[in-house]
Amino acid sequence: MSQADESYYQILIQKYREGTATEEELKVFFGLLSTTELDALLEAQMSVDVDELLAAERIAVEKPRRKLWWVPLAGAAALLIAVLFAVVFNQQHSVKNDHVVFDKDISPGKNQATLKLASGKTIYLNESKQGIVLAAGGIRYNDGTALPEGLPLADQKLTASTVRGGQYQLTLPDGTKVWLNAASSITFPGSFDGQQKRSVSTSGEVYFEVAKMSVSGQRIPFLVSSAGQELEVLGTHFNINSYTDEVAVRTTLLEGSVRVHDLSGNEVMLKPGQQSQQRSGKEISVLSVNTSSQVAWKDGNFQFEEESLGAILRQVARWYDVEVSYEDPALQNEQFVALSTRYTKVSTLLNKLQQAGKAAFRIEGKRIIVSKK
Repeated sequence: MSQADESYYQILIQKYREGTATEEELKVFFGLLSTTELDALLEAQMSVDVDELLAAERIAVEKPRRKLWWVPLAGAAALLIAVLFAVVFNQQHSVKNDHVVFDKDISPGKNQATLKLASGKTIYLNESKQGIVLAAGGIRYNDGTALPEGLPLADQKLTASTVRGGQYQLTLPDGTKVWLNAASSITFPGSFDGQQKRSVSTSGEVYFEVAKMSVSGQRIPFLVSSAGQELEVLGTHFNINSYTDEVAVRTTLLEGSVRVHDLSGNEVMLKPGQQSQQRSGKEISVLSVNTSSQVAWKDGNFQFEEESLGAILRQVARWYDVEVSYEDPALQNEQFVALSTRYTKVSTLLNKLQQAGKAAFRIEGKRIIVSKK
């Protein structure tokens, strides 16, 4: 390996780890993984023996469990996982190649949202910006740029909303950070000053990093209402999925503590790593989950763990703003384990799903049609 090649490969690995590699650079990166060209650099950067890990993983792959991993996640751990599964996946599918070239393709979602004021005025948030910060003095984007329509917010009630194919991040007046997934919303006051509790309401899927707030030593609780339940929060990180087309309202706790109430007076306290599930007419249930898979969307990724094709394509439908129809409804129950970036065209996902399962896909306009292979 020449010094010039080594320098280029190091840049390529770094871009992959940071999630900034272009499509062309990703093709080069994955092509190199099938050779030994990158082994020394990967082992040096990550202090691992790639051959030993691959050998161990080959044993695991012999288990009759479908594994589907594709395209990058940011970070060193995700890079290592991608290295392992890129090689294993190529070995598993070297004979069987179901790659489909679609006549049409659909681009992923992007940063797009609106902010509606109490007066009825709607502010269309800049797609080139990643988020906004709200304060009593007005509104600005995360990069410090003021919104031209920025107004004093103290006496306002506001609603931030995304459409299908949209996402956005905002910082509430108390410093709480909120991420809105596609087709989601949050309603909140322009100021929490002088209030004994901080109350907001949400729909769709929303991730929170709640700021602690107190007055004269008295903690001010943070309350979230969504789809027939209320959460009481004190300085915590959590995710709420309350889409109406899902079978349950899911609240996943990453850090801190959350008390979940339903309309019947049932109550549960969540610990980090737990998820509450509220189904219509049933008591709240609690189970332990891998939290990273529940909030992967916030970091620009899909992460599925033994997820059904129906659940996967519901996420795909919201993010790519498409409709999905099944010629064979039983295919919705196919199970997958998968990692993917959310920033590729939909054909990338469909090809990998088709390679790993029993379903075939075609795109007609803004509709994905699922049939049996």
